[in-house]
Amino acid sequence: MKLVGTVIDADYKIKKDGRVIVRLFVKDRQGNTLVLFDDRFMPYIYVIPCSSIEESKRDVESIGLEVEVKRLFEKDTEIEVLKVYFKNPQEVPKYRDRLRDMRSIYELREHDIPFVRRYLIDNGVYPLEFFEFEVEEVEDKELGKIKIINGIREKKNGKLNLKVMSFDLETYNPKGAPSGEKDEIISINYATDEFSRVLTWGRKEKLPEWCLSFKSERDMVEAFLDEFKEYDPDIVLGYNTDNFDFPYFRERAKYLGISLSVGRDGSEVKFKRGGIGNKAYIVGRGNVDLYPVVRRTVRLRRYTLEDVVSEMFGWKKKKLGAKEIWRDWKSEDMEELLIYAKEDAVSILKLGEELLPLQYELTKLVGLPISDVSRMTSGQLVEWLLIRKAHEERFLVPNKPGGKEYFERVTETYEGGYVVEPEKGIHEDIYVFDFRSLYPSIIITHNIDFSTFNCQCCKEEGGNKVEGYDYWFCKKKKGFIPSILEKLLDMRSKIKKEMKEKERDSIEYKMLDVRQNAIKILANSFYGTMGYARFRWYCKEAAESIAAFGRRYIKETIKMAEKEGFKVIYGDTDSLFVKPVKEVDAMDFLEKVNRSLPGELKLEYEGHYKRGVFITKKRYALIDDNGKITAKGLEVVRRDWAPIARKTQERVIQAVLQEGNPEKAVAIVKEIIKKIREGKVPIEDLVITTQLTRGIDEYVQKAPH
Repeated sequence: MKLVGTVIDADYKIKKDGRVIVRLFVKDRQGNTLVLFDDRFMPYIYVIPCSSIEESKRDVESIGLEVEVKRLFEKDTEIEVLKVYFKNPQEVPKYRDRLRDMRSIYELREHDIPFVRRYLIDNGVYPLEFFEFEVEEVEDKELGKIKIINGIREKKNGKLNLKVMSFDLETYNPKGAPSGEKDEIISINYATDEFSRVLTWGRKEKLPEWCLSFKSERDMVEAFLDEFKEYDPDIVLGYNTDNFDFPYFRERAKYLGISLSVGRDGSEVKFKRGGIGNKAYIVGRGNVDLYPVVRRTVRLRRYTLEDVVSEMFGWKKKKLGAKEIWRDWKSEDMEELLIYAKEDAVSILKLGEELLPLQYELTKLVGLPISDVSRMTSGQLVEWLLIRKAHEERFLVPNKPGGKEYFERVTETYEGGYVVEPEKGIHEDIYVFDFRSLYPSIIITHNIDFSTFNCQCCKEEGGNKVEGYDYWFCKKKKGFIPSILEKLLDMRSKIKKEMKEKERDSIEYKMLDVRQNAIKILANSFYGTMGYARFRWYCKEAAESIAAFGRRYIKETIKMAEKEGFKVIYGDTDSLFVKPVKEVDAMDFLEKVNRSLPGELKLEYEGHYKRGVFITKKRYALIDDNGKITAKGLEVVRRDWAPIARKTQERVIQAVLQEGNPEKAVAIVKEIIKKIREGKVPIEDLVITTQLTRGIDEYVQKAPH
């Protein structure tokens, strides 16, 4: 029997006989949620022998492990390794140290890849993409009802139609942080695209139709769990639910004697350690905490839910402090609190509508469940993409660095991008040019990779020689990372071509735009990972070479600009700001530069600005021919300054750029200073919100706070 569906989540179970089964939580094209199991896949690691593959094989088999000889690539050389199998994932750490201690074994590889991720990678399964599964129906109480047989087939077309629910709690906390053993849940708030609901308890007054009151807190929690299971969401959205709502909810439910069974298999919410806190995990569902997603996506002064929706949607969401919440709860009228609670759930759902599409596309690209992807940095996403591609290309995945190796890497430094200090002041008639995906293009053009670095085959002819270094990169064989990047950028280029054929306001255009943006995020992260000390494919020489080529191309472009009759007023890594000192043709200059550039490198025309003001590097403002102002690095766009600084600078920039009147700008500043001294500025405009990460005396720079 054939079944087409998309994987929402995956986990594993260990059978009574010690063998492991993988469970895939799949949604089919008709919207049905199914649990598929596969009992054919075994955990494994790779073993690199010291010398004799046969001796290592005998040693490993002597402790009862199943072994297979494989040929894989290490750097650019094919070598023989052992593929060592285990009954279940728990055996891997049990045998790992015994294997390491064997004299015939040089190194273990891929021993730290979680089993479920290993399964998805090896079987070519990408969550949220549709696949054809060959299955059979069985009756097995221990395993399930639908068994995968004969592998997983090719990708299929399918429309992703996921059920999303936002979730939020209000708690009684008159004495600081609430305790699950002492403090009650005031309300449970949730919303979907069909309804929004606030559940509370013990209220006698008339409540809005979207709010239900129950006799007891226990009744309220049980009613929520019933509706949660009935709606059966694929994605559960929250805001800081990893570190507050779910840990507290589980603790409180336990105190009430209730099992918080929100998993699709009836299991309770689980927690995994990672990063700077817990990560809540719900079996069979995608659990997305939007707080870390927002922190990575949007730069704000503060990240309260009220500030985020105000900045992103222009909403003035009701705001209540902890004292107001518990006082309203104790009063006879809690209407304001109920509206606040409902707005929390609705705001989280609205944030999800805005932010989830990118997470969906990153999930499809990287091939891990959305619960994992939504919590990953761009560097982690790149690493797991490369782990998957390494398997496809039969490359051995390098180990993460240990203590000594890591500390050696941390101490290594190299020169970064080239910066031309800006000519400070006001300038007019400014042209701006940018290199398109400069560092990814350099990686592809010069084949920069750990596997191509200082190759023997190009030693005599020098390969892709790096100016100023005794480095070169192979010209004959495509590197592992450049080949992946090239495919990503080709994919993005095709998507952007397709976008030109769609209406800008159409759903198709917006979906394609999100997809190309996901690729852009990944592609632009490759350079940073190469120089990151914890990266598996770390190569300081590669990162150093990319930066060196970047400096070379920006310097060469500057020389050409000056020769053509432009004056360079600022340059930074991949951008160039120039103004003509004689009659010139900007497009002709652009064409000449691009004719001189090799491979994937391309300079693009970013725009013309009638006026600009430059202060220091990375701090400037421009106004284009249509009157639109762009500011970089200034207080007007920074979130670590008081509102008074931003508001004042906004007026100053308008006076300078729109009117070309610096005298008016000076008058504005003097006026504000006078108002501050006279106490005529509201106190909230003088507040700086920031996070202190060390003792005050340890700060070297005199920062605003």
